[in-house]
Amino acid sequence: MRNEFSGKMLVEYHTRVFWLLNADLMKSGYDPELPHPSREKFWKVVPLGEYANAKARELLEQYLEVLERDVKDVVSEHSLAYWLHL
Repeated sequence: MRNEFSGKMLVEYHTRVFWLLNADLMKSGYDPELPHPSREKFWKVVPLGEYANAKARELLEQYLEVLERDVKDVVSEHSLAYWLHL
C-alpha cells in the first residue's frame, strides 16, 4: 500500500489570519491572563463572598448590562454592511 502523503499540508484559510491576529495581540502588550478592564472595574466594587440566588442573579444581570453596553459601543462604530461582510 502506497502512502499518498506528499509532504504537503492543507491549511484552512483562517489559520494564518488567527496566527497574525495573535501575533499582533502579543506585540500590543495584550495579556490573556489579565481580566478585561470592564470585568475588572465591575467586580472590583463587589465584595468577595457567597451570595444568595436572588442577589447573585441581580449582580450577574448588572454585569450583563455592562457587557451589552460595551458590545454596543464597539458594534456601533461600524456599519451593518461592515458586520455582514464578516
